[in-house]
Amino acid sequence: FNDQPEGRYQLQFMDITGKIIGTKQVTINNKMQVVEYQLPKMTAAGNYLMKVVNEADNSAVINKLVVQ
Repeated sequence: FNDQPEGRYQLQFMDITGKIIGTKQVTINNKMQVVEYQLPKMTAAGNYLMKVVNEADNSAVINKLVVQ
């Protein structure tokens, strides 16, 4: 959450097609906060996406993840 504004966020773990596999609600209190996200059990190796949605204004950032 480097340089993200304070507030409530929804983390959306998705497969490469955009299908949501898991979600988590988080509250960010400072610009350097770290949040741990536990991958769902039985997550196969491959490419995934992590979408971070700011609940205040619905803005989003998407990052690519590689699970080995």
